[in-house]
Amino acid sequence: MAQVQALQAAADDLSAQKINLLGVSMDPVPKQRAFADKFNITFPLLCDTSGEICDQFNVPHPADKPSRYSFLFHKQRLIWADQRVTPAKQAEHVLKAVKKHRIKERSGEMNG
Repeated sequence: MAQVQALQAAADDLSAQKINLLGVSMDPVPKQRAFADKFNITFPLLCDTSGEICDQFNVPHPADKPSRYSFLFHKQRLIWADQRVTPAKQAEHVLKAVKKHRIKERSGEMNG
C-alpha cells in the first residue's frame, strides 16, 4: 500500500519526467478495482493472476504474493531494476534513477 501511495502522490512529478506508471498485481480485476478506488489510484493496474508477467521479469511470487520490484524502461529496453523496494520512498528512487540515466545518456555513456 505504501508503495502505490508514494507513486500516486508523485504522479505529477513522474509524469513531468515523461514516466508512465503501470502497476502489476496478481489480484483479480475486481479486487484491483476496489483497491484503486479506495486509494484514488490514477495509473493502470495490470492483472497477472497467472504469474506470467512476474515470470517474464523473474519476480518471485510464492503463494501468489509477488515480491515488490520496480523497473524502468527507455526505448523499449530495461535500464534500471529495483529488487529491494522501499515502498514509501519508491517514487524518490525512481526519480533518482531517471536523473542518473539522463546524465549517462547526455554524456554518451548509453546508446539508444
